[in-house]
Amino acid sequence: MAKKQPARQGQTIRRKATPEEREHLQQARAEEEAGMPANRELAREHREERRRLSEAVAALKSMRQAQGITLTDLAERLGMPRRNLSRLENMDGPNPTTGTLERYVSALGCRIEIAVIAN
Repeated sequence: MAKKQPARQGQTIRRKATPEEREHLQQARAEEEAGMPANRELAREHREERRRLSEAVAALKSMRQAQGITLTDLAERLGMPRRNLSRLENMDGPNPTTGTLERYVSALGCRIEIAVIAN
């Protein structure tokens, strides 16, 4: 005996949009298109910032390795889980805070400077 198919619960009802709905949709599309160049520029700036931060973190990792400090040793000094330091060094996750970077460099016996330089 064949299994009986369950009854359909709902049905898609399609209707034409009202003139007000069409106008609202056109305005939303125009606003989205107008904002696209600015959004693209923000994304480009974010990628550039992320690249520079990644370079700085790679330099910190090199300093740690040059001093012969393992991730485990550094994690103990900082009181942080080793996996968090690994994520930091591999830039796997959100941007680290300046506080985290300051703790990291302090554990290496260094300091971090943030400078604003006019172009």
